[in-house]
Amino acid sequence: MSDLTQLTLENYEAILAPFLMMTSAATLAWALQTRFSRIVQGIRTLVSDGSRDNIDYASSLEKQISNLKQRSLLLRNAIATLYGSMCLSLLTAVLLAFATIADLPLAGAVIATFLCSLVALASGLLYALRETTQHFVTLKEEVNNRS
Repeated sequence: MSDLTQLTLENYEAILAPFLMMTSAATLAWALQTRFSRIVQGIRTLVSDGSRDNIDYASSLEKQISNLKQRSLLLRNAIATLYGSMCLSLLTAVLLAFATIADLPLAGAVIATFLCSLVALASGLLYALRETTQHFVTLKEEVNNRS
């Protein structure tokens, strides 16, 4: 292979990593948005059921709505950080392309944006983990209250 062909293949391989990370973050964000939509629908349903006169039910309803709101905020943060990760991954790929085409010394910027993208992805995963933990704590409490 000629030097130009080898250089191009190496560059494509380097650019592939941010795109794979961006695709992973997009898939996770899509799944979390579906979960977020279900929580919002649950809140709407509970709010519309709030017109009952039973005081015990109203207290339980307030607690359920509060838990769902907390979970929705965690999911919102997870989705936002995953979108940030996708943008940073895209920026990494663009910087790699500029560095290749214009032969610019952008190695530091490429590494920095890629690392920031990894941090954002990890943050999104932590928010999602916190939401899942909150969900299980709420379920455990509901099961204990019914027993």
